[in-house]
Amino acid sequence: MLVAELIHYNVDSASVEALYLHLSSCSAEFDPPLASRVDIAEYAAKLRTKAVTFESWSGNELIGLVAAYLAPMDLRTGFISSVSTKPSFKRLGIATTLIGNCVSRARELGLAFLELEVGEGNERAIRLYESFGFTSSTESEDGLRRMTLPLAPTE
Repeated sequence: MLVAELIHYNVDSASVEALYLHLSSCSAEFDPPLASRVDIAEYAAKLRTKAVTFESWSGNELIGLVAAYLAPMDLRTGFISSVSTKPSFKRLGIATTLIGNCVSRARELGLAFLELEVGEGNERAIRLYESFGFTSSTESEDGLRRMTLPLAPTE
């Protein structure tokens, strides 16, 4: 049986604990590491209460996550706060599927744009985001690149 056959996808089903365990195990994959930027326990709790989580699971283990704020104050621009896949499950198309699910939901909600930030040196992630149509809008002082995706309505 292929690993991909054991993977299933959900939305908003992960507990705070599952989010915490996943983000902790993926922290070093972020540039800079997630734990150096946020308190992971507080961040997991914030994501559970304020974000939509697009999740990939292998059994009871959360292996992939896209977390996005899709109820923006300006009613136009959503923000993808986190994209992560456990290292042992990379290159299986998990992040691509989760981002696609997030983009579809943002369109369904009528948002005009989706934004995210990515480390300037994270070329693999930048290429992934560009494959969805994200373009670089600004580079911040802290080495992060802001990318924006226009969400034209689909027919």
